[in-house]
Amino acid sequence: MTFSNFLELIDNLNENLHFYIRIEQQTFPLSKITVAHNEFLANPGKRSMTKKQIVQLFCKMHQRGLTLRIDNDGQKLPVYGLQISIEKGTATLM
Repeated sequence: MTFSNFLELIDNLNENLHFYIRIEQQTFPLSKITVAHNEFLANPGKRSMTKKQIVQLFCKMHQRGLTLRIDNDGQKLPVYGLQISIEKGTATLM
Protein backbone atom coordinates (compact mmCIF):
# COMPACT_ATOMS: atom_id res chain seq x y z
CA MET A 1 0.00 0.00 0.00
CA THR A 2 1.31 3.44 -0.77
CA PHE A 3 1.26 6.14 1.88
CA SER A 4 -1.00 8.19 -0.37
CA ASN A 5 -3.55 5.32 -0.43
CA PHE A 6 -3.34 5.11 3.36
CA LEU A 7 -4.09 8.85 3.70
CA GLU A 8 -7.05 8.50 1.33
CA LEU A 9 -8.45 5.59 3.37
CA ILE A 10 -8.34 7.54 6.63
CA ASP A 11 -9.49 10.88 5.18
CA ASN A 12 -13.08 10.73 6.48
CA LEU A 13 -12.25 9.18 9.86
CA ASN A 14 -12.28 10.92 13.23
CA GLU A 15 -9.05 12.82 13.92
CA ASN A 16 -8.77 11.23 17.39
CA LEU A 17 -8.68 7.67 15.99
CA HIS A 18 -5.66 5.75 17.35
CA PHE A 19 -3.52 3.57 15.09
CA TYR A 20 -2.11 0.13 15.77
CA ILE A 21 -0.01 -2.43 13.89
CA ARG A 22 -0.73 -6.17 13.67
CA ILE A 23 2.39 -8.34 13.49
CA GLU A 24 2.03 -12.13 13.61
CA GLN A 25 -1.43 -12.02 15.28
CA GLN A 26 -0.25 -9.52 17.94
CA THR A 27 -1.33 -5.89 18.04
CA PHE A 28 1.06 -3.07 18.94
CA PRO A 29 0.58 0.72 19.06
CA LEU A 30 1.85 2.56 15.98
CA SER A 31 4.09 5.07 17.72
CA LYS A 32 6.33 6.38 14.97
CA ILE A 33 6.46 6.68 11.20
CA THR A 34 9.87 7.19 9.68
CA VAL A 35 10.58 8.26 6.13
CA ALA A 36 13.38 6.53 4.27
CA HIS A 37 14.51 7.51 0.79
CA ASN A 38 12.08 5.04 -0.84
CA GLU A 39 9.47 4.10 1.79
CA PHE A 40 7.51 5.00 4.90
CA LEU A 41 8.08 2.70 7.88
CA ALA A 42 5.46 2.26 10.60
CA ASN A 43 7.16 1.42 13.90
CA PRO A 44 5.56 -0.17 16.97
CA GLY A 45 6.06 1.39 20.39
CA LYS A 46 4.34 2.24 23.66
CA ARG A 47 1.91 5.02 22.65
CA SER A 48 -0.28 5.05 19.57
CA MET A 49 -0.39 7.94 17.13
CA THR A 50 -3.70 9.55 16.23
CA LYS A 51 -4.94 10.41 12.77
CA LYS A 52 -4.46 14.09 13.63
CA GLN A 53 -0.77 13.55 14.45
CA ILE A 54 -0.16 11.57 11.25
CA VAL A 55 -1.88 14.13 9.04
CA GLN A 56 -0.08 17.07 10.69
CA LEU A 57 3.30 15.41 10.12
CA PHE A 58 2.82 14.24 6.54
CA CYS A 59 0.07 16.24 4.82
CA LYS A 60 2.52 18.62 3.11
CA MET A 61 5.04 16.02 1.96
CA HIS A 62 5.41 15.64 -1.78
CA GLN A 63 6.63 12.03 -1.84
CA ARG A 64 3.48 10.41 -0.42
CA GLY A 65 3.46 7.85 -3.27
CA LEU A 66 6.16 5.84 -1.50
CA THR A 67 5.34 2.40 -0.11
CA LEU A 68 4.11 2.06 3.47
CA ARG A 69 5.66 -0.88 5.34
CA ILE A 70 5.73 -2.14 8.92
CA ASP A 71 9.17 -2.27 10.56
CA ASN A 72 9.41 -5.40 12.70
CA ASP A 73 12.93 -5.33 14.21
CA GLY A 74 14.51 -4.52 10.86
CA GLN A 75 12.26 -6.84 8.86
CA LYS A 76 10.09 -4.74 6.53
CA LEU A 77 6.59 -6.18 6.22
CA PRO A 78 4.14 -5.04 3.54
CA VAL A 79 0.84 -3.42 4.55
CA TYR A 80 -2.11 -5.18 2.93
CA GLY A 81 -5.03 -3.47 4.60
CA LEU A 82 -6.55 -1.43 7.36
CA GLN A 83 -9.07 -2.71 9.91
CA ILE A 84 -11.18 0.10 11.39
CA SER A 85 -13.19 -0.15 14.61
CA ILE A 86 -15.35 2.94 15.00
CA GLU A 87 -16.68 1.66 18.36
CA LYS A 88 -13.17 1.35 19.85
CA GLY A 89 -11.79 4.39 18.06
CA THR A 90 -8.94 2.39 16.53
CA ALA A 91 -7.50 1.44 13.15
CA THR A 92 -5.05 -1.42 12.67
CA LEU A 93 -2.53 -1.76 9.84
CA MET A 94 -2.24 -5.35 8.67
